Amino acid sequence: AAPARPGTPPARPAAAPAPRVTFVDAGQSSAQIDRFWTKERIASAKEYRAPAVSASAADTSDASDASDASAQGAPYVRSGTLPRGEAGKVTAQWRKPPALGRLFFSLRGKTWICTATVVVSDNHDTISTARHCGFGEGGSNYRFAPAYSNGNAPRGWFTWRKAGWVTTSGVKGDNAFIVLNKRGGKHVQDAAGSEGVAFNYNPSQYATNLLGIPGDKDYPWRCSGKPRGSGDKRVIYLANCKGMSGGASGGPFLIRFSTTTGVGYQTASYYGSCGRDACGAQWQKDALAVYRGAQHR
Repeated sequence: AAPARPGTPPARPAAAPAPRVTFVDAGQSSAQIDRFWTKERIASAKEYRAPAVSASAADTSDASDASDASAQGAPYVRSGTLPRGEAGKVTAQWRKPPALGRLFFSLRGKTWICTATVVVSDNHDTISTARHCGFGEGGSNYRFAPAYSNGNAPRGWFTWRKAGWVTTSGVKGDNAFIVLNKRGGKHVQDAAGSEGVAFNYNPSQYATNLLGIPGDKDYPWRCSGKPRGSGDKRVIYLANCKGMSGGASGGPFLIRFSTTTGVGYQTASYYGSCGRDACGAQWQKDALAVYRGAQHR
């Protein structure tokens, strides 16, 4: 390389690429969204599924991933919470985790369902789900029911006001966070508690529980086991996860999960099937950027 000219300042190191995230406003009032969800539209909502991919395809980085293919940042952890006013044991078993819930939305003239989870946040209004649940595709009318089971919403319905998501394509960027409106003067985190968060963790180091609400069951379902990570630690795989079908998209992968309280630490969001395994996007720096933005909006 040619020597620097006299007086030329030394070259600065290349800046780290900015996280690739998008935020949008709902552009809808709670009243508009509640009116949209008639009994007929709720009944007609179908499971929204991501395209199944092979494990080898999910583990391959394309050119758009090159800037952060293996770059986990420093771990970022916050503990979850119990519903306000409910101390100690709030559920008899894992089947009724209060922070897990059903997410309804509309897209292309039809109504759909995914799964979402209340996560601990400064605004007490933030939930996590999968980016493929309509984000970046024109999804609207998002409405969430924590503790949902068999058509019942014992902790109320909450409508969205903002959403943010990772814009990396494929399984590796399949994370989104939604900011909800209060319902009856109450934040969703106060009504339902929250899961903790754990960003930038190696998925293979911890036993993991995957929760979701499959459409063919309409109640919470769980798989558990020792997961494995992709080569770049951006995808988590969990084998022998039977019964986690469509409608569970966006459900949480949790470490240190208590079957007494239903509270753990979310490290990833459920994408769907990668070959024979359940898989999802690990929470790394881009997901952390969305989470930090969502909890202050």
